[in-house]
Amino acid sequence: MIPSDHARHICAYHEADEATVARAIYGALAAKAGWEAMPWGDRAAIFLKAADLVSKKYRYRLMAATILGQGKNVWQALSFSACGLFPLWREVCRGALLSATAEELRWFVEVRALSLCLVYMRGF
Repeated sequence: MIPSDHARHICAYHEADEATVARAIYGALAAKAGWEAMPWGDRAAIFLKAADLVSKKYRYRLMAATILGQGKNVWQALSFSACGLFPLWREVCRGALLSATAEELRWFVEVRALSLCLVYMRGF
């Protein structure tokens, strides 16, 4: 439903039963080892491709979903969705490729996530 118009529904969803949720969790845990074994450069390439898609092809669709689903205006939707995601993904990828150790990368990601949270808490 749209926050400003509770009578209007914009999508349909299906609730998952316990077995479906369990399969999703086990599937994610099974994929975790492969993801962790993947070289940093390959992981970064995936996020850079996602950042490219969010910044160009799906930018306005993502903004529209943010406007309708969260009741944001155009400027808020731009900063919350498209402009909030792809710069972060690109910067984290850059940090991953420049970091010498996993500990340096963890610190880099935590600092970026904290700064992003602080930006979003400033009046949105």
